[in-house]
Amino acid sequence: MTAYEPISGSENPIYVGKAVPPGSRKGANVDEEAPALRNRIRAHSRSIDAVNNLELSDFSFRWLTMRHVWISLTETSLINHYRPVWNLCLDGFGNNPQGRGRVLVERSLWDTLHPGREWAAQLQPRAESARGEAHEMVVNFFRA
Repeated sequence: MTAYEPISGSENPIYVGKAVPPGSRKGANVDEEAPALRNRIRAHSRSIDAVNNLELSDFSFRWLTMRHVWISLTETSLINHYRPVWNLCLDGFGNNPQGRGRVLVERSLWDTLHPGREWAAQLQPRAESARGEAHEMVVNFFRA
């Protein structure tokens, strides 16, 4: 049994994320037509494609476009409703590469269970047992 078998083929999302247009975090004039969503989906596709134990063809995605002021509220609401495992249990999928000089940051649990992202391999590895522990965390998350 794979760790994700409980949601395989279901409508339950494995991850909920957001893509905000440039400037929205600082309250600046926002270009609502900016390609933020398309770029974020591409980045997530590259992340899944890069790892050695996930297949991009096993995934699908849905998106919802809206005014930037509603994006964070909607993301939070969807996470609270669906409880996606990559948001609540196995953190790190939506991470971006660390800035220069920040390679002393510990590798995320997601990157520990799903190795292969080149930039994440440069971060500090977790203990040898962390991969098995991350797998067990996912299994226990679905049992709960």
